[in-house]
Amino acid sequence: MKKQQLNILFRTSGGQAKNKQLGFGHVFRCINLAQELSKNNIFFLVEDYGQAKKPIINSGFKQIFSLRQNSNFEDDLQKTINIIKKENINILIIDKYKTQKRYVKKLRNYVKVIYISDLEKIDFPADLIFNGYIGFSNKILYNKFGTKCFTGPSYQILHKNFSLKKDPTKKKFKLLVTFGGFDEHNLVRIFLKNLQKYQQKLKIKIILGPGSKLSQLNNLKKNFKSLHIIKETKNMYQEIASSEYGLCSGGITSYEFATMHVPFAVVCQVKHQLKTAQQWEKKQVGLNLGLPDKNLDKKLCNFLDSIISGELNYTKKLEIVDGLGAKRISKEILNLKDDLKNY
Repeated sequence: MKKQQLNILFRTSGGQAKNKQLGFGHVFRCINLAQELSKNNIFFLVEDYGQAKKPIINSGFKQIFSLRQNSNFEDDLQKTINIIKKENINILIIDKYKTQKRYVKKLRNYVKVIYISDLEKIDFPADLIFNGYIGFSNKILYNKFGTKCFTGPSYQILHKNFSLKKDPTKKKFKLLVTFGGFDEHNLVRIFLKNLQKYQQKLKIKIILGPGSKLSQLNNLKKNFKSLHIIKETKNMYQEIASSEYGLCSGGITSYEFATMHVPFAVVCQVKHQLKTAQQWEKKQVGLNLGLPDKNLDKKLCNFLDSIISGELNYTKKLEIVDGLGAKRISKEILNLKDDLKNY
């Protein structure tokens, strides 16, 4: 007998928007979870600030709806409800920045609501909440609304490749540099400015991200011929596995480095990433270089010096993130099937 397929809608936002604290992290997290749920009918509702739909399409998902940038509460709510009704959605998964509690509460009148939250934020009136923040211990608890919450890095949503057995891979590069899908503060250029005296000592690969322009890529390749620079990759797992150290922002990529036991440093793109970076340093897994400021040049040079000298000696075998978060979450979501008859 064929298993019942669910109609699942992902509500997310992201893209190249300055001062929006968005980037592509929420979008990629939704893609990673959608791939685990791909035997069902998957829909996306995306508030796209530039190039956010591209990785969704490239991942094979075709049922994508668009929401106007900076939509107000009522427009967002009504558009979401319309899609829920039109496509007979069973489960709504929300993963976006600054989600309002009243948005979640109203949508529960129409559908089962899953909320993917960040940092310490778990008090939302959803049916289930998942929060993979490194500052939480791995546990199940109930928030003030009585919602079951799954917290800790065991519930961080990474690409399915990161759940694979970690076979030893030859290290092709000493350092992998990537600042997410949208490098809002031009961290790559700041890094390259400090790289002059290290170019011949370190074999470095840089991934610019899907939000970068082709002209930027060509210009960097022309001026830094000894570096390996690419716009984006289809296999971040392999890129990290092939690198001895990492330099990234404080988003999902930091969890990917940790999963692969690759020591890394974090330069935060936005303030809310500071808490994550501080936790990595506290656990001696990553180095916190803070936000871009007048001291960043010196911090980057110290980081590169520590790589060359071998002094960056963080615990590589500490199993904090196992890469199975998306599998665990998809299992819990599918367990909601028995309750759908109430809708």
